[in-house]
Amino acid sequence: MSVKFVFLPPQRDETRAWARAVAEGVAGINVVVAETDEQARREIVDADAAFGTLPAELLSRAERLRWLQAPAAAPPAGYYYPELARHPVQVTNFRGIFNEHIAAHIMAFVLAFARGLHRYIPLQPRHEWQPAALDEGMMYLPESTALIVGAGGIGAETAKLCAAFGMRVVAVDARLADRPEGVAELHRPEDLDSLLPAADFVILTVPHT
Repeated sequence: MSVKFVFLPPQRDETRAWARAVAEGVAGINVVVAETDEQARREIVDADAAFGTLPAELLSRAERLRWLQAPAAAPPAGYYYPELARHPVQVTNFRGIFNEHIAAHIMAFVLAFARGLHRYIPLQPRHEWQPAALDEGMMYLPESTALIVGAGGIGAETAKLCAAFGMRVVAVDARLADRPEGVAELHRPEDLDSLLPAADFVILTVPHT
């Protein structure tokens, strides 16, 4: 017996490509790409799994849904609603799969600011050479402090990279009890205001930032 997996609208080229990859790579699965709301209403009835945003009206039609994959690591407000919370369907998200990519992107900006690239790159196309004074525009990372707000997957990975460059890493997190690798100090959110003055870099890795 095959498993029916419905990709809910709206669709884009990326989700259609994901659907094709699932269909080709997973044996015994029937992948349906619902292009319209009307098609979604028909296909969700006997679906075992779904990808995307599932409104309450569609959920009420689902007779055997067991798995719902959210389309983001941190779905927007309203994605979860009382009927969905009470439903036995298992809801998963993308949390964790972008940790290394986003941490590397963050570190690229840290390095750029530390070396003054935000100052020099705009000057380059204008063929202007305006070197900053020796005590301006540069930052020696082993003598700097990174304050990471949100030490979950992305924040923890960023902490490791910052520490590898010799930075002192201070983290703020509402849930963690143990310091992730590379974090020198772990604080609660109520300490944030007192920690800001000592930070050379403030890195936000909480949802929707």
